[in-house]
Amino acid sequence: MKYFKKIVWFVLLLNIIMLVYVVTNFRVDDMTLSRGEVYDFNENWTLMWQDGNTIVIDELPYLGESNAKEHLVMSNMIPKEYWGMTMSFLSADKVLRVTIDGTCIYEFGVADQRSFGKTPGSVVNFIDIPDKLERGEIRIEMISPYDDYAARINEITIGKRDVLILKLLKDNALNIAYSFAIIICGIGFALLFLIRKVSRQDTGGVQYICGYCIVSALYYFIETKTANIFYGNQTLYSVLVFLCLMFMPFWLMLYFGDGILGIYKKRWIALLSIICLNIFLQFVLQLLNVFDFLDMSIASHLVLSVCIIITGISYVQFCRQKHWKEIGVEMAAWFFMTTGGMVDIIRMYLVGVGDMGKFSRIGTAAFGVIMLYKHFKQILIGYSESIEENARLLKNEMDFMEKKNAQLEKANALAEEARKAALAADEAKGKFLAHMSHEIRTPINAVLGMNTMILRETTDMQIKEYALDIQNAGHNLLALINDILDFSKIESGKLEIICVEYDLSSMIHDISNMILSKAKDKNLEFHIHIDEQLPSKLFGDDVRIRQILVNLLNNAVKYTHEGSVSLSIHGTKSDGRVVLEFLVLNLC
Repeated sequence: MKYFKKIVWFVLLLNIIMLVYVVTNFRVDDMTLSRGEVYDFNENWTLMWQDGNTIVIDELPYLGESNAKEHLVMSNMIPKEYWGMTMSFLSADKVLRVTIDGTCIYEFGVADQRSFGKTPGSVVNFIDIPDKLERGEIRIEMISPYDDYAARINEITIGKRDVLILKLLKDNALNIAYSFAIIICGIGFALLFLIRKVSRQDTGGVQYICGYCIVSALYYFIETKTANIFYGNQTLYSVLVFLCLMFMPFWLMLYFGDGILGIYKKRWIALLSIICLNIFLQFVLQLLNVFDFLDMSIASHLVLSVCIIITGISYVQFCRQKHWKEIGVEMAAWFFMTTGGMVDIIRMYLVGVGDMGKFSRIGTAAFGVIMLYKHFKQILIGYSESIEENARLLKNEMDFMEKKNAQLEKANALAEEARKAALAADEAKGKFLAHMSHEIRTPINAVLGMNTMILRETTDMQIKEYALDIQNAGHNLLALINDILDFSKIESGKLEIICVEYDLSSMIHDISNMILSKAKDKNLEFHIHIDEQLPSKLFGDDVRIRQILVNLLNNAVKYTHEGSVSLSIHGTKSDGRVVLEFLVLNLC
């Protein structure tokens, strides 16, 4: 695996070398859309102030001084080779009127209608020069509601309109790419927020970085001065840029409040209060036309700088507690963002015109990428820990199930031993009962045999009566023994139906003799009704039938206190079979 990784890196290096060689040595047709000449028009300009002072500007750009609402005029002669082209330059927060040979050909901010505020905004002006001119004298009239802005003049270029527009896009391609990188980071943070919400994890404040990325991306895209190419409402951009500037520290503090500043609650609450107060006051003062957003931009820069510095101090304090490994990546992101932002804030007050997001745009893009990496890594670590925790819980569950299975197997073994013991006990009980029944039946049969001889030979009625009682008691005792054996067979599942030929009338006679004596003892009448159509000889288990009828009749006699007990026997013949129906009734 180690050598394989080295091979992969070697192949990647070869690809990079190939690309560098192709870029530097191949010659192909240039298909760039921005092809065309662009000329500088930066020399021999005359600038005149409202009080009549005049200077000749050798070369633009020029940074001068002027009072608020002071009218300045800059003039020059347009060379004939520039007639029919387009003149382009950046103007910051001033109203423009451009005339050529006394004819007004372009205005910016002159006809603006505002409910509040006075900032014309920064815009790249595209001024079409007519094809035919008398002398080509151009005058640019400038008025700004702010000190010095009218006298700050950028470079002027001339060329075809489409070439100038494409050149503007080309010059800002990298800046636009940074802005798109920031907005892509914002989308990434939004997706991370949704993932964490769905998986019920702590969001880690990624929703606040998402808000910061969206606001800052909008700010930096407006600062490229290319937005007017797509939508020309410069008033909207001039307001948006200050709103974005106000809300940048708001989103940052919400995020850092979930992180490093969450440890230092008091300073976080103080900073967030200052941010909210700044936003509220700027809104009120702007709506009341007391101050303009541009006048109060220094407050937004100051608030942003204070927030960044306090956050940096908090990082340093936290690192002194030897926790730098926990926030090393986050500190790197903060450093890039802070460095770029502070450089641009300083440039803004030294230069005053141009792209005021040149370096902070890079720093913010680096901040977004690094923080996206940090939080994405945190999610992966969280999922890895979750997987490990689930694996641990699963292992514990499996160990628990194995223990339970072992206990169940042990219990099953014990149950099997118990079952075998129970079967052995049942078998022993059956053998014991069979043996005992045999042992008991032998003397009972002997007694009944001797008693039969007494009944046959005696003529004494008293002795015969005693002999009959002995006979009934003996038969009852035999029936009881048979019942015990039957219960034993039922429990062991060995009860069988044994079919033999038997005499129905003889069976009923024996049963009636057995029940009649019991009925007489309770002064009950006993009646038997037999269907005369029934055959005398039947094939079946007369022992079981006898047992059932005796039990039913015994119960009838036992629970009838007066009246009579009757036994009715009916049958239905079908295909050589007889279905017997026995009916036992007690009539009170």
